[in-house]
Amino acid sequence: MNSIDFVQANERKELDYLYRAGQFERLARFPELNLYPQYAEKLCSGSVDARAAFVTYARIERFPAQCLRSLACDKEPFIRATLASSADISVFPEVVDVLSRDQEEYVRVYLAGNPAIAHYPEVVRIFAISHDDSFRARLARNPAVADFDPEVVQILAADQNIYVRGAIMSNPSIPEQLKRGLTRFR
Repeated sequence: MNSIDFVQANERKELDYLYRAGQFERLARFPELNLYPQYAEKLCSGSVDARAAFVTYARIERFPAQCLRSLACDKEPFIRATLASSADISVFPEVVDVLSRDQEEYVRVYLAGNPAIAHYPEVVRIFAISHDDSFRARLARNPAVADFDPEVVQILAADQNIYVRGAIMSNPSIPEQLKRGLTRFR
């Protein structure tokens, strides 16, 4: 047995122990978890605690899309909301699409606050013209709002709700020069 096989055998023993012991957070934080996809699958399809640990602590961009698609449709809304707030979802458009149409409002609100949503202008636009103030306000507070389409920023700056306008104007990611230009749209 060479040294690489020895290390991998020991890592598998450690991962097996962590899974059996219910130490899902430590397992999800394991640096090379992506080298052992069977454990990612166990976390994705395991108990609520296992799924929660995976979406909270694992570097999900390294894992198979089918695992994340199953989590995007999870029966527990807080699992979907945690996934929606994960910055790593930007590389999975199908997951963003599913979460943007989630039946639970707070899952969509978490997605609206995720900076990665700037990569999906069609979702940003839908949230910006939503009838729900909470979507628009969360979008206006998004740290990546400066990367949104300028028209969307103008829509938020001219919003009829004072909290949405206040959120966009107090967002530190909006340059002062742009804020001065946005005041015309009130």
